[in-house]
Amino acid sequence: LAPEVSVPPIEAALRLEGDHFVALPGRPGRALDVEATLAHLLTTAAGQGADGQVALAFQIALPRVADGSAALAEAEQVLNRPLHLSAYDVLSDETFDWPVARETIAAWLRVEPTEDGTGLRVRADEAAVQATLTGLAAGLGEGRGLRLEEGAAQVADTLASGGGVAHLYITHQSRSYTVQPGDTLSSIGRRFGMPPGIIAEANVGLDLDRLQVGQQLTIPSQDVLTPHTPVPGKRIVVSVAEQRMRVYENGQLLYDWPVSTGVANSPTYSGVFQVLGKEENAYASQWDLWMPHFIAIYRAGADVYNGIHALPILSSGRRLWEGALGSPASYGCIILGLSEAETLYHWAEVGVLVIVE
Repeated sequence: LAPEVSVPPIEAALRLEGDHFVALPGRPGRALDVEATLAHLLTTAAGQGADGQVALAFQIALPRVADGSAALAEAEQVLNRPLHLSAYDVLSDETFDWPVARETIAAWLRVEPTEDGTGLRVRADEAAVQATLTGLAAGLGEGRGLRLEEGAAQVADTLASGGGVAHLYITHQSRSYTVQPGDTLSSIGRRFGMPPGIIAEANVGLDLDRLQVGQQLTIPSQDVLTPHTPVPGKRIVVSVAEQRMRVYENGQLLYDWPVSTGVANSPTYSGVFQVLGKEENAYASQWDLWMPHFIAIYRAGADVYNGIHALPILSSGRRLWEGALGSPASYGCIILGLSEAETLYHWAEVGVLVIVE
Protein backbone atom coordinates (compact mmCIF):
# COMPACT_ATOMS: atom_id res chain seq x y z
CA LEU A 1 0.00 0.00 0.00
CA ALA A 2 1.16 3.50 -0.74
CA PRO A 3 -1.12 5.61 1.46
CA GLU A 4 -1.74 9.21 0.69
CA VAL A 5 -1.47 11.81 3.41
CA SER A 6 -4.69 11.94 5.42
CA VAL A 7 -5.74 15.40 6.56
CA PRO A 8 -8.05 15.22 9.58
CA PRO A 9 -10.92 17.65 9.94
CA ILE A 10 -9.68 20.83 11.59
CA GLU A 11 -11.63 22.08 14.56
CA ALA A 12 -12.23 25.77 14.89
CA ALA A 13 -9.44 27.10 17.09
CA LEU A 14 -7.74 30.26 18.32
CA ARG A 15 -4.43 31.77 17.28
CA LEU A 16 -2.39 33.87 19.71
CA GLU A 17 -1.44 37.29 18.36
CA GLY A 18 0.42 39.28 20.99
CA ASP A 19 -1.74 39.08 24.10
CA HIS A 20 -4.97 38.50 22.16
CA PHE A 21 -6.53 35.50 20.45
CA VAL A 22 -8.02 35.47 16.98
CA ALA A 23 -10.68 32.90 16.11
CA LEU A 24 -9.83 30.55 13.25
CA PRO A 25 -12.77 28.96 11.37
CA GLY A 26 -12.81 25.20 11.01
CA ARG A 27 -11.85 23.76 7.64
CA PRO A 28 -12.92 20.49 6.03
CA GLY A 29 -10.47 17.61 6.10
CA ARG A 30 -10.43 14.04 4.83
CA ALA A 31 -11.28 10.73 6.46
CA LEU A 32 -10.41 7.28 5.13
CA ASP A 33 -13.32 5.56 3.35
CA VAL A 34 -12.73 2.05 4.66
CA GLU A 35 -15.33 0.27 2.52
CA ALA A 36 -14.17 1.82 -0.71
CA THR A 37 -10.53 1.18 0.11
CA LEU A 38 -11.28 -2.51 0.85
CA ALA A 39 -13.08 -2.81 -2.47
CA HIS A 40 -9.99 -1.43 -4.23
CA LEU A 41 -7.85 -3.88 -2.29
CA LEU A 42 -9.99 -6.86 -3.37
CA THR A 43 -9.80 -5.73 -6.97
CA THR A 44 -6.02 -5.55 -6.77
CA ALA A 45 -5.81 -8.97 -5.10
CA ALA A 46 -7.81 -10.39 -8.03
CA GLY A 47 -5.08 -9.22 -10.35
CA GLN A 48 -6.93 -6.24 -11.70
CA GLY A 49 -4.77 -3.59 -10.05
CA ALA A 50 -1.83 -1.80 -11.59
CA ASP A 51 1.68 -2.07 -10.13
CA GLY A 52 0.33 -3.85 -7.07
CA GLN A 53 -0.65 -0.50 -5.58
CA VAL A 54 -3.98 0.35 -4.06
CA ALA A 55 -5.28 3.88 -4.01
CA LEU A 56 -6.85 4.77 -0.70
CA ALA A 57 -10.32 6.23 -0.87
CA PHE A 58 -11.23 9.27 1.20
CA GLN A 59 -14.35 11.14 2.16
CA ILE A 60 -14.71 14.82 2.95
CA ALA A 61 -14.87 15.23 6.75
CA LEU A 62 -16.44 18.38 8.04
CA PRO A 63 -15.22 19.80 11.35
CA ARG A 64 -17.54 19.14 14.27
CA VAL A 65 -17.01 22.73 15.41
CA ALA A 66 -16.75 25.28 12.64
CA ASP A 67 -17.27 28.47 14.62
CA GLY A 68 -14.66 29.45 17.22
CA SER A 69 -16.32 32.67 18.33
CA ALA A 70 -17.62 31.17 21.59
CA ALA A 71 -14.13 29.92 22.49
CA LEU A 72 -12.72 33.33 21.60
CA ALA A 73 -15.17 35.02 23.97
CA GLU A 74 -14.27 32.53 26.71
CA ALA A 75 -10.53 33.12 26.17
CA GLU A 76 -10.98 36.88 26.40
CA GLN A 77 -12.97 36.43 29.60
CA VAL A 78 -10.18 34.32 31.12
CA LEU A 79 -7.53 36.83 30.04
CA ASN A 80 -9.39 39.62 31.83
CA ARG A 81 -9.39 37.80 35.18
CA PRO A 82 -6.94 39.23 37.73
CA LEU A 83 -4.42 36.66 38.92
CA HIS A 84 -1.72 36.97 41.58
CA LEU A 85 0.63 34.30 42.85
CA SER A 86 1.70 34.41 46.49
CA ALA A 87 4.12 32.28 48.50
CA TYR A 88 5.11 32.56 52.16
CA ASP A 89 8.43 31.31 53.53
CA VAL A 90 7.79 30.03 57.04
CA LEU A 91 11.49 30.19 57.95
CA SER A 92 12.41 33.67 56.76
CA ASP A 93 8.94 35.20 57.34
CA GLU A 94 8.99 36.54 53.76
CA THR A 95 6.02 36.81 51.45
CA PHE A 96 6.57 36.72 47.70
CA ASP A 97 3.89 38.18 45.42
CA TRP A 98 3.84 37.94 41.65
CA PRO A 99 1.12 39.62 39.58
CA VAL A 100 0.54 37.55 36.44
CA ALA A 101 0.52 39.50 33.18
CA ARG A 102 -2.14 38.99 30.54
CA GLU A 103 0.54 37.82 28.11
CA THR A 104 1.62 35.08 30.52
CA ILE A 105 -1.93 33.79 30.94
CA ALA A 106 -2.39 33.87 27.16
CA ALA A 107 0.65 31.62 26.74
CA TRP A 108 -0.90 29.08 29.14
CA LEU A 109 -4.26 28.78 27.41
CA ARG A 110 -5.15 25.84 25.21
CA VAL A 111 -8.28 25.22 23.13
CA GLU A 112 -9.68 21.70 22.90
CA PRO A 113 -12.96 20.01 22.01
CA THR A 114 -15.46 19.44 24.78
CA GLU A 115 -16.04 15.85 25.88
CA ASP A 116 -19.16 15.51 23.76
CA GLY A 117 -17.38 16.97 20.75
CA THR A 118 -20.01 19.63 20.13
CA GLY A 119 -17.99 22.64 21.18
CA LEU A 120 -14.63 23.99 22.28
CA ARG A 121 -13.33 24.82 25.73
CA VAL A 122 -10.46 26.93 26.92
CA ARG A 123 -8.21 25.78 29.75
CA ALA A 124 -4.85 26.60 31.30
CA ASP A 125 -2.29 23.96 30.39
CA GLU A 126 -0.66 22.88 33.66
CA ALA A 127 2.62 21.98 31.96
CA ALA A 128 2.85 25.57 30.68
CA VAL A 129 1.99 26.90 34.15
CA GLN A 130 4.72 24.70 35.64
CA ALA A 131 7.25 26.24 33.26
CA THR A 132 6.32 29.69 34.59
CA LEU A 133 6.58 28.51 38.20
CA THR A 134 9.98 26.96 37.51
CA GLY A 135 11.25 30.39 36.50
CA LEU A 136 9.81 31.98 39.64
CA ALA A 137 11.32 29.26 41.85
CA ALA A 138 14.76 29.88 40.37
CA GLY A 139 14.63 33.44 41.70
CA LEU A 140 13.87 32.47 45.31
CA GLY A 141 17.47 31.56 46.15
CA GLU A 142 18.82 29.95 49.33
CA GLY A 143 17.93 26.47 48.15
CA ARG A 144 14.23 27.24 48.09
CA GLY A 145 11.78 26.03 45.49
CA LEU A 146 8.09 25.62 44.76
CA ARG A 147 5.91 22.54 44.61
CA LEU A 148 5.44 22.69 40.86
CA GLU A 149 2.73 20.11 40.18
CA GLU A 150 0.64 21.14 43.17
CA GLY A 151 1.19 24.83 42.39
CA ALA A 152 0.23 24.48 38.73
CA ALA A 153 -3.03 22.78 39.69
CA GLN A 154 -3.76 25.52 42.23
CA VAL A 155 -3.09 28.25 39.66
CA ALA A 156 -5.29 26.56 37.04
CA ASP A 157 -8.12 26.13 39.56
CA THR A 158 -7.87 29.76 40.70
CA LEU A 159 -7.99 31.00 37.12
CA ALA A 160 -10.90 28.72 36.23
CA SER A 161 -12.89 29.88 39.26
CA GLY A 162 -12.69 33.56 38.33
CA GLY A 163 -9.18 34.64 39.31
CA GLY A 164 -7.77 35.95 42.56
CA VAL A 165 -4.75 34.84 44.58
CA ALA A 166 -3.18 31.40 44.17
CA HIS A 167 -1.16 30.48 47.27
CA LEU A 168 1.95 28.44 46.50
CA TYR A 169 4.11 26.29 48.78
CA ILE A 170 7.80 27.17 49.24
CA THR A 171 10.04 24.13 49.71
CA HIS A 172 13.29 23.96 51.66
CA GLN A 173 16.29 21.68 51.37
CA SER A 174 17.61 19.48 54.13
CA ARG A 175 20.69 20.85 55.86
CA SER A 176 24.00 19.48 57.10
CA TYR A 177 25.47 20.24 60.51
CA THR A 178 28.93 19.54 61.93
CA VAL A 179 28.85 18.62 65.61
CA GLN A 180 30.60 21.18 67.80
CA PRO A 181 32.03 20.82 71.35
CA GLY A 182 29.24 20.75 73.93
CA ASP A 183 26.54 19.83 71.43
CA THR A 184 23.73 17.49 72.38
CA LEU A 185 20.89 16.29 70.23
CA SER A 186 18.55 18.56 72.18
CA SER A 187 20.73 21.64 71.73
CA ILE A 188 21.05 20.96 68.00
CA GLY A 189 17.28 20.57 67.82
CA ARG A 190 16.82 23.95 69.49
CA ARG A 191 19.31 25.53 67.07
CA PHE A 192 17.34 24.37 64.04
CA GLY A 193 13.82 24.36 65.52
CA MET A 194 13.64 20.63 64.86
CA PRO A 195 12.45 18.04 67.42
CA PRO A 196 15.38 15.77 68.34
CA GLY A 197 13.37 12.65 67.51
CA ILE A 198 12.96 13.84 63.91
CA ILE A 199 16.72 14.49 63.63
CA ALA A 200 17.40 11.01 65.03
CA GLU A 201 15.21 9.42 62.35
CA ALA A 202 17.20 11.19 59.63
CA ASN A 203 20.54 9.89 60.94
CA VAL A 204 20.04 6.14 61.19
CA GLY A 205 23.15 4.29 62.32
CA LEU A 206 24.69 7.13 64.32
CA ASP A 207 24.87 6.92 68.10
CA LEU A 208 23.11 10.16 68.84
CA ASP A 209 23.56 9.67 72.58
CA ARG A 210 27.34 9.93 72.12
CA LEU A 211 27.92 12.67 69.55
CA GLN A 212 31.49 13.14 68.38
CA VAL A 213 32.94 16.54 67.51
CA GLY A 214 33.20 16.76 63.73
CA GLN A 215 30.39 14.31 63.00
CA GLN A 216 28.11 15.30 60.11
CA LEU A 217 24.41 15.25 60.87
CA THR A 218 21.53 15.62 58.43
CA ILE A 219 18.93 18.13 59.56
CA PRO A 220 15.64 17.33 57.80
CA SER A 221 13.91 19.90 55.63
CA GLN A 222 11.55 22.35 57.32
CA ASP A 223 8.91 20.86 55.03
CA VAL A 224 8.74 17.84 57.35
CA LEU A 225 7.32 20.09 60.08
CA THR A 226 5.15 22.31 57.90
CA PRO A 227 3.84 20.10 55.07
CA HIS A 228 0.74 22.18 54.29
CA THR A 229 0.46 25.48 52.47
CA PRO A 230 0.21 28.03 55.32
CA VAL A 231 -3.26 29.44 55.94
CA PRO A 232 -3.06 33.16 55.08
CA GLY A 233 -3.65 35.63 57.88
CA LYS A 234 -3.76 33.19 60.81
CA ARG A 235 -0.99 32.56 63.33
CA ILE A 236 -0.54 31.11 66.81
CA VAL A 237 2.50 32.24 68.81
CA VAL A 238 3.50 30.47 72.04
CA SER A 239 6.08 31.98 74.39
CA VAL A 240 7.65 29.32 76.59
CA ALA A 241 9.40 31.99 78.67
CA GLU A 242 6.16 33.87 79.34
CA GLN A 243 3.89 30.82 79.36
CA ARG A 244 1.46 32.70 77.11
CA MET A 245 -0.29 32.00 73.82
CA ARG A 246 -1.16 34.83 71.46
CA VAL A 247 -3.51 34.24 68.55
CA TYR A 248 -3.46 36.57 65.54
CA GLU A 249 -5.71 37.04 62.54
CA ASN A 250 -4.78 39.42 59.73
CA GLY A 251 -2.16 41.01 61.97
CA GLN A 252 -4.59 41.71 64.80
CA LEU A 253 -4.31 40.11 68.24
CA LEU A 254 -7.44 38.04 68.88
CA TYR A 255 -6.57 36.20 72.09
CA ASP A 256 -3.89 36.33 74.77
CA TRP A 257 -4.11 33.30 77.09
CA PRO A 258 -1.98 31.68 79.80
CA VAL A 259 -0.68 28.20 78.98
CA SER A 260 1.36 25.42 80.51
CA THR A 261 4.14 23.97 78.37
CA GLY A 262 6.36 20.95 79.03
CA VAL A 263 8.45 20.44 82.14
CA ALA A 264 12.25 20.41 81.93
CA ASN A 265 12.64 16.66 81.35
CA SER A 266 9.80 16.57 78.81
CA PRO A 267 9.94 19.97 77.13
CA THR A 268 7.85 21.63 74.48
CA TYR A 269 10.22 22.10 71.55
CA SER A 270 10.65 25.48 69.92
CA GLY A 271 10.34 25.99 66.19
CA VAL A 272 7.97 26.80 63.36
CA PHE A 273 5.15 24.28 63.21
CA GLN A 274 1.58 24.20 61.97
CA VAL A 275 -1.75 22.59 62.66
CA LEU A 276 -1.42 19.05 61.29
CA GLY A 277 -4.72 17.64 62.45
CA LYS A 278 -7.44 17.89 65.07
CA GLU A 279 -9.28 15.42 67.29
CA GLU A 280 -12.21 16.28 69.54
CA ASN A 281 -10.93 14.08 72.37
CA ALA A 282 -7.58 12.34 71.86
CA TYR A 283 -6.18 9.57 74.05
CA ALA A 284 -2.52 9.44 75.15
CA SER A 285 -1.83 5.81 76.02
CA GLN A 286 1.69 6.61 77.26
CA TRP A 287 0.21 8.58 80.15
CA ASP A 288 -3.30 7.09 80.18
CA LEU A 289 -5.08 10.41 79.83
CA TRP A 290 -7.59 12.10 77.55
CA MET A 291 -6.83 15.39 75.81
CA PRO A 292 -9.97 17.43 74.93
CA HIS A 293 -9.88 19.56 71.78
CA PHE A 294 -6.50 18.22 70.69
CA ILE A 295 -4.64 20.09 67.93
CA ALA A 296 -1.54 18.22 66.68
CA ILE A 297 1.35 20.57 65.80
CA TYR A 298 4.45 18.38 65.50
CA ARG A 299 5.60 14.79 65.62
CA ALA A 300 8.00 14.30 68.49
CA GLY A 301 9.16 10.96 67.08
CA ALA A 302 7.67 7.61 66.08
CA ASP A 303 3.87 8.01 66.27
CA VAL A 304 3.85 10.48 69.16
CA TYR A 305 2.48 13.95 68.44
CA ASN A 306 2.70 16.98 70.66
CA GLY A 307 -0.01 19.56 70.37
CA ILE A 308 -2.36 22.01 72.00
CA HIS A 309 -5.29 20.87 74.12
CA ALA A 310 -7.43 21.57 77.16
CA LEU A 311 -6.53 20.47 80.67
CA PRO A 312 -6.35 16.68 80.34
CA ILE A 313 -8.41 14.07 82.15
CA LEU A 314 -6.92 10.96 83.74
CA SER A 315 -8.67 7.62 83.26
CA SER A 316 -9.88 8.01 86.84
CA GLY A 317 -11.82 11.09 85.77
CA ARG A 318 -9.60 13.57 87.60
CA ARG A 319 -8.71 16.77 85.77
CA LEU A 320 -4.92 17.10 85.60
CA TRP A 321 -2.92 20.30 86.25
CA GLU A 322 -5.83 22.46 87.33
CA GLY A 323 -4.44 25.72 88.70
CA ALA A 324 -1.08 25.21 86.93
CA LEU A 325 -1.73 27.42 83.88
CA GLY A 326 0.98 30.03 83.62
CA SER A 327 3.83 27.67 84.55
CA PRO A 328 5.34 24.51 82.95
CA ALA A 329 3.42 21.38 83.85
CA SER A 330 2.84 19.12 80.84
CA TYR A 331 4.69 16.23 79.20
CA GLY A 332 5.40 18.39 76.14
CA CYS A 333 2.01 19.56 74.96
CA ILE A 334 0.71 23.12 75.29
CA ILE A 335 -2.17 23.23 77.75
CA LEU A 336 -5.05 25.72 77.67
CA GLY A 337 -8.10 26.29 79.82
CA LEU A 338 -11.29 24.49 78.81
CA SER A 339 -13.13 27.31 77.04
CA GLU A 340 -9.93 28.65 75.47
CA ALA A 341 -9.04 25.24 74.01
CA GLU A 342 -12.51 24.86 72.53
CA THR A 343 -12.38 28.35 71.00
CA LEU A 344 -8.97 27.67 69.43
CA TYR A 345 -10.04 24.24 68.19
CA HIS A 346 -12.85 25.73 66.12
CA TRP A 347 -10.77 28.71 64.90
CA ALA A 348 -7.61 26.92 63.76
CA GLU A 349 -7.85 24.83 60.61
CA VAL A 350 -5.15 22.54 59.25
CA GLY A 351 -2.24 24.60 57.93
CA VAL A 352 -2.37 27.44 60.47
CA LEU A 353 1.17 28.29 61.56
CA VAL A 354 2.21 27.69 65.18
CA ILE A 355 5.41 29.40 66.30
CA VAL A 356 6.85 28.20 69.59
CA GLU A 357 9.48 30.57 70.96
